[in-house]
Amino acid sequence: MRNKLLEVRIGLTRFAFQYRRWIYAALLVSAAMPALSHLSWGADIPLGWAHELGMWITESPSGRESGSTTIRNIGLVVGGGVAIGIALWRTLVAHREEQLLRQRLLNERYERAAEMLGSQDMSVRLGGIYALDRLMEDDRQRYYSEIMKVSAAFARKPITDDSKEFQNGVRDDVQAVMELIGRRNDPSRWQRRSGLPDADRSVLLHERGLVLLHGAQLRGAVLIHGNYREVAFTDADLTGAFCYKADFSDASCEVANFSNAKLIEVNMCRVRLTGAVLMGAILAGSNLSGADLRDADLSDADLSGSGDLPVTGLTQEQIDRAKANTEARPKLEGVVDAKTGKQLVWRGHASK
Repeated sequence: MRNKLLEVRIGLTRFAFQYRRWIYAALLVSAAMPALSHLSWGADIPLGWAHELGMWITESPSGRESGSTTIRNIGLVVGGGVAIGIALWRTLVAHREEQLLRQRLLNERYERAAEMLGSQDMSVRLGGIYALDRLMEDDRQRYYSEIMKVSAAFARKPITDDSKEFQNGVRDDVQAVMELIGRRNDPSRWQRRSGLPDADRSVLLHERGLVLLHGAQLRGAVLIHGNYREVAFTDADLTGAFCYKADFSDASCEVANFSNAKLIEVNMCRVRLTGAVLMGAILAGSNLSGADLRDADLSDADLSGSGDLPVTGLTQEQIDRAKANTEARPKLEGVVDAKTGKQLVWRGHASK
């Protein structure tokens, strides 16, 4: 009930602040109109004689209203100006109170959502993740960093849940938090609510906050169209993950496990895969321009997309830095050197 009253008060204050110019104009016109016909009252005052000044105040020889009436009208104008000033001051104060109340409500929402992540109930944890997602949409500039840190911490070490249904794949709450992270720079999720000018939108659209997911257990995760640029997946387990048209450019994936993962049309430009395990992985149509494959295990990895959708951006120099079992070389049919256009051949060293 308390929050409802706060929301009603915020709504009324926002309405008054939004239409304040029309309110000020109406007050000014209503205060000035009674005195507009008396702007020449000074011409009727005979200077120098108290007696005639008194007559001017009480009488109107020219047929107009008495001087006292004119003074009253001038007082109304002055009073109207004072009233407008007070109204302006009260509106500014109300606007500040509205901002403080709004921030208070947002802080309460953040605290409740963060607490929900520690619940033993899966549905409550999911509710907390969705609440954080909506909060970032409502006030991205203030809460972006905090929500990314909380989300990454939850993905790295989620609360213990021994449910059998999650033993062979990623849990629903971990999947949901990964989707939240992947949407962090999606303009369709927040631009319609931000009210920011185009310049600020442009800055936020290219915002890159470092998200630390080192050691995260993401077996079987589904990452579709997500933005994971510059995310640290160091030593993370993405065995059997399905990634489609996700952006992993500039990500740190050293010694990460992508065994049997499907990386379909994924942007992996400049991704660091040093020591990563891609045994049996399918990298169909992915862009590996500038990717660091030093000591990456490509045993039985399919880089050809079954011959129909080979990876792009790869060079012979890059592939030579990788390793694979002697009897399980990577499939390179149709994969050509991005610099020379020649068919790539496996010359990498054997893994132990």
